[in-house]
Amino acid sequence: DEERPDALQRRSRLLQSDAESATREAQQAAERQKAITGERTKIRSRLSDTNATISRLKSWIQHVEQFA
Repeated sequence: DEERPDALQRRSRLLQSDAESATREAQQAAERQKAITGERTKIRSRLSDTNATISRLKSWIQHVEQFA
């Protein structure tokens, strides 16, 4: 059950187009993943800073309460 050359050529172009589309989608997904990783790093840093600030504020509150 052989395909005709024009049918094979058409099918080859479709498969190549599908492959190019899949490659673009994979590249976009990799770029999104990289951006997400960067955002996670920033969030972790801000969370650490916020926790340190909360800790300092709690300490100051204790000092004020002990002074009062």
